[in-house]
Amino acid sequence: MFGAASAEHGRLPVLDGVRGMSILLVLAAHLLPLNVAWPRANESVGMLGMALFFVLSGLLIGGQMARRGPVVVFVAQRLARILPLAWLA
Repeated sequence: MFGAASAEHGRLPVLDGVRGMSILLVLAAHLLPLNVAWPRANESVGMLGMALFFVLSGLLIGGQMARRGPVVVFVAQRLARILPLAWLA
């Protein structure tokens, strides 16, 4: 459905468009005067961009957790990757 090369690596290219849309919506909320068109437009557009980002993140992280086995192993791997750099910073 999404191509053999992308399926092998677990990447869904169609989600790049969703990721790009979420980035553009957040940037538009910060950089454009959308409130001129209708009240509270900047807040609405920004919230939509953030919602798309968090739904996409949940989908991708959930898929990784489902492929890698127990949640404890997944969390331990993430913490081992993130905490050293967080401590260094």
